[in-house]
Amino acid sequence: MLTELDCEEGVIATMHQTYSCGESVIKCDISLIKDSRRIEFDIDLDLRDEKCCVRWDFPLCVRSDEAVCGIPFGSVRRPTHSRDSIAGAMKEVCCRHFVDISDGENGFALMSGEKFGYDIKNCILSINLVRNSTCPRDVPPTDTGSHRIRFAAYVHSGDSGNGVVREAELFANPLIAGMAYTQSIAAVSDGNIVIEAIKPAETGNGAVLRLYESGGSARRCTLKLHPSLAGRRLYVADMFENIIGETGNELEFGAFEVKTIIAR
Repeated sequence: MLTELDCEEGVIATMHQTYSCGESVIKCDISLIKDSRRIEFDIDLDLRDEKCCVRWDFPLCVRSDEAVCGIPFGSVRRPTHSRDSIAGAMKEVCCRHFVDISDGENGFALMSGEKFGYDIKNCILSINLVRNSTCPRDVPPTDTGSHRIRFAAYVHSGDSGNGVVREAELFANPLIAGMAYTQSIAAVSDGNIVIEAIKPAETGNGAVLRLYESGGSARRCTLKLHPSLAGRRLYVADMFENIIGETGNELEFGAFEVKTIIAR
């Protein structure tokens, strides 16, 4: 293993590591990001070995019987123990964008926009990077070759509601620099309410915002729109953008509720 350190713009420090196993080589850049609690991992993997699985394990000092796992428009809790047959069968689970383990005072989350297989057992949080299988028989190895993989670790105080969803979305969908408005086209007053999408209406009349409650509890928020949308009337619609009724800027959400708002 070779290790060296350097610094880049916007990065406090980067550790470069190189591992070799069999015929495969893993190059990993581990970066501390300025003004962020994320530790980012950028991996360049040249996989040449067959019938193998490449994982990255994080032994944790945080203890909890449950992990909060991201899913589309919400999250689910999954066991971290094997005390019964159902929990023991969850050797690897599918999660979207993040997995978080918190004890109420402190927490640790893994985040990725491209990898979805996690193992959460015995205080070890593990992410599946590549599985080079030859099953079923006579099928060429599925993942032989070069891979570029990004994931991040995030430490926080409190539980998973303390900014984990927001950080996971920012990591999975990084900002692109360019000319833009001086303020967001839309924002909400509650951190547990996520604006998942902003798009033109399918009818061509108005702008559609899709929001959801990410923490699993009833919430209320204020929706603030850019001045270019000021004066437009707001409507609640279904997923097909059929208008249900008019609404104001004060929105109420049930646990994991998804709302479609049309401004026209």
